[in-house]
Amino acid sequence: MTINKAFKDVYCKFLKEQGYQYCAKLQRFVKVVNKELIYFIGLKKVPAWIKGNKGFTIKAGIMSVYFSKCAEWTVNHSEDELFKWSFDYTAHEICMFSPTREYGMGFEYNEENMIEVVEKSAEITRELILPVFAEVTDLTSYVKYAKEYAVNVLRMCDKFIDDSLVLILTNNHDDFMECLQNEKECERTFLKQCIEESFTAPRDKVYDNPELLKAAQEEAEKCKKTNLEMLAKYKINI
Repeated sequence: MTINKAFKDVYCKFLKEQGYQYCAKLQRFVKVVNKELIYFIGLKKVPAWIKGNKGFTIKAGIMSVYFSKCAEWTVNHSEDELFKWSFDYTAHEICMFSPTREYGMGFEYNEENMIEVVEKSAEITRELILPVFAEVTDLTSYVKYAKEYAVNVLRMCDKFIDDSLVLILTNNHDDFMECLQNEKECERTFLKQCIEESFTAPRDKVYDNPELLKAAQEEAEKCKKTNLEMLAKYKINI
């Protein structure tokens, strides 16, 4: 049995009842909520430290169906390539969901204990990842999630990149200052400037320009249509 087959078999036992389905093309379990949010959980092979062992980690994340792939570098890539990339880009290793950053080295296994280790990773996934996902039920709670786990997807709203359009769709006017809570006092002035340049100023630029606001809303609907079509193409229930 391969590690991918073990992952699929073990995780299917509890993720299926949570509404997830396995997508072979994406090699992930995927769940779509309210035709707006996409949850996913997958496995990634990583190096092992002990000779003779193999390693893997669990990568999971959430994105919205408004996720935009219109950055300049995307021009020469197919929609399939960009769709798969969006899952890679928004995924986080399981250690990022742990307050103590446990499991940063992933999980090591051999032929004898492979199933046991995958089952252990499933227990940890249920403990660390699913409760976080359960708190994300709409676009507003998704913004809160993104601020904590994937804040970069909200940057440069005026360029319509990544998931920044969600800020407009939720009429967001936050100052993003909670991102400074764990930073040193000496670094806060610089980081506050970075937040303003990357998040609040670009967002407010959209609000202040009626034409840009209309374009943002149209781009959001375009992205939703494209992403829902891709989900259907990959036979993921929406």
